[in-house]
Amino acid sequence: MTHKPVQLVFVSQLLAIPTISPEKDFFIVIKVFAVDVILATDFIHVLSDAFENLTSSCLDDHP
Repeated sequence: MTHKPVQLVFVSQLLAIPTISPEKDFFIVIKVFAVDVILATDFIHVLSDAFENLTSSCLDDHP
């Protein structure tokens, strides 16, 4: 039984699915947006703790 690698090339061309490659600008936009979402989420979680700790009664109003 002989294998025909040429047929595999045609099958891969028929089943070609467009992918997002790192060289395209759209991929960079997606990465930047994802990083912004992560940073904003972290900031919101840290902000509430910071307000609780910095509004303690043992701290002076005007240091």
